[in-house]
Amino acid sequence: LYLKYAGNLDEEHVFYDRHLRKQLTQLERVEQGLTINEELKASYESMQSIMENLKNQDKDKLVEDLYTNQNISPYMKAVFQTFKKNLVVVLNASESDYTNGPVEGMNRMIKQIQRTAFGFRNYHHMISRIKLRQMRTKPMKKTELKVA
Repeated sequence: LYLKYAGNLDEEHVFYDRHLRKQLTQLERVEQGLTINEELKASYESMQSIMENLKNQDKDKLVEDLYTNQNISPYMKAVFQTFKKNLVVVLNASESDYTNGPVEGMNRMIKQIQRTAFGFRNYHHMISRIKLRQMRTKPMKKTELKVA
């Protein structure tokens, strides 16, 4: 739940948390966890800010948030260092609505077919198997490319 975008946290549906032994929503669970540790809260808020800036394609605010963070965990500092090191690429990626998710999904499917088949003797059989698998899965509207 802490890695989820704050706007997507469920505020209505209640679930039973075994660890806390009570019923609460996702938002209540996250808020309760953030009250425990200030470092966690600062890291969470900075991560949410970065996610918000990437979603809104706000480059100036993104750069500002990367360079003005205090009291965050060492792990989050390492992530921000990586972002700073690859800042040009991150800013370029924030401009576009495209993602490589469908390509990665296709690569995963092909590797899965190869693992379960224990190798194909004939290359054309493998290609046929991949095409058959593609025909069974329909693309979702989210993964379809937008034509400008």
